[in-house]
Amino acid sequence: MHRHAFALDVYHFSTMIHALFKADSKAGSVSIALYGHDAPYSLPDALVRSTTLTTLTIAGVVGLPLPSFATLTALRLKNCIIVGENTGTVIGFAIAGWTGLGIVAPKLKTLTFKSQLPQTFCYSFLPSLQHANVYVVRRFGCLDKAHDEPTTRKVLELLHGLSNTQSLQLGGTTIQCTGLCKFSLYGHGKVTGKSSSRGRSIPLSRLLVTCRTLQTLTIAGVVRLRLLPYPRTLTALHLKNCVVKCFPEDTAPTFDGFAAMVNLKELCIEECAFFNLDTLLISGPELQNLTLLNVGRSYERRLIRWFGLGIVAPKLKTLTFRCQLPRYFSQLHLPSLQHANVYVVRPPFGVDTNDEPTTSKVLKLVQGLCNAQSLQLGATTIQKLAAFPQLLEQQSSPFTRLESLELEVRPHNKVYQLALPVELVAYFLEGSPSAEVKILGSWRSGGILKGPLSLGHS
Repeated sequence: MHRHAFALDVYHFSTMIHALFKADSKAGSVSIALYGHDAPYSLPDALVRSTTLTTLTIAGVVGLPLPSFATLTALRLKNCIIVGENTGTVIGFAIAGWTGLGIVAPKLKTLTFKSQLPQTFCYSFLPSLQHANVYVVRRFGCLDKAHDEPTTRKVLELLHGLSNTQSLQLGGTTIQCTGLCKFSLYGHGKVTGKSSSRGRSIPLSRLLVTCRTLQTLTIAGVVRLRLLPYPRTLTALHLKNCVVKCFPEDTAPTFDGFAAMVNLKELCIEECAFFNLDTLLISGPELQNLTLLNVGRSYERRLIRWFGLGIVAPKLKTLTFRCQLPRYFSQLHLPSLQHANVYVVRPPFGVDTNDEPTTSKVLKLVQGLCNAQSLQLGATTIQKLAAFPQLLEQQSSPFTRLESLELEVRPHNKVYQLALPVELVAYFLEGSPSAEVKILGSWRSGGILKGPLSLGHS
């Protein structure tokens, strides 16, 4: 018998288990499965007194007392009923659900809680906690009581016990409790809120208002999210696949929801639909990196909302725009811009037009990036700009700081032939004649032409 691994899958054979452990008491890894064993069960004395046991897995055991193991480093319990004294630190289980939960672990770094709520939460002591994943599961066969006061109180007790965590992920019914608006998170890291509910108001943003040291916030999959003033310590915000409700139903003004985040340096908005607004204004005195990916469109929720867009960020250095065109651009004030990537996305349905108003809209976007030192334009962007070259000829180029221009150009065919938009390249080089131009074919077989181009212009 192997001295370092010991696995038993036994059905009503307790005597055999004790005998086997007497024969091999030096096992380092032990797995016990007793599915169907309804009588109370105690662990073999040889196992309890083992000086080599480091890993223990127990499944399907009824009435199991948990003794102390001197050398145990990993313990997994599955489908067990555990008995113990009511000391406030013993985990209790019952057939219909938890009875009580308390965790005392001074060196615990990672905690995953994916279960129904227990009846009570005992004392928790987790001073070294770094990462916590809390996913509250609805009780089987019962109505959802996520909004009642007792459930809210239990969730708050659970979360307060995790107040030292640096990373907190919330899921299930955890973030559906209205009482979460009173919870303060004393962490330094990342908070992620996820919800699979449909059409339900999630007061997740209120949970974060009182956070004192929060720096990075990610909110994914939240319906009817309201952007409240987040902590002043917040420096990075990522919204993904959210539906943001900006104003009451009867108004549609300009929405400047990020202005109150005065220390925000990084902002990413990905596949988010915004309701009840005419113009989305993104402003921030300290904003340095901005990423917009399919803003106004939520693929997962099949929502599309069109609105105007404005960006006012005096310190912005990097901008990535990969979206469908908004209804209009209200203002673009980016005096410190260094790098910009612009990829106009085609509409998911309907006719993709290359008319003059569309070209004018794309040109206004590109001209708003005139302070950039590095500029990347996608194939659709190039196609729309090149559709009306006379619009470029009617005005001088504002690009005076351009050092690198990268164009993704669709070929006329799949042979290595590039459809080079000469007028467009000349427009950019008019103000920055020494800029390096890179032409990239967009077909899968590749084909890259790099280096300065001589277009014969003066």
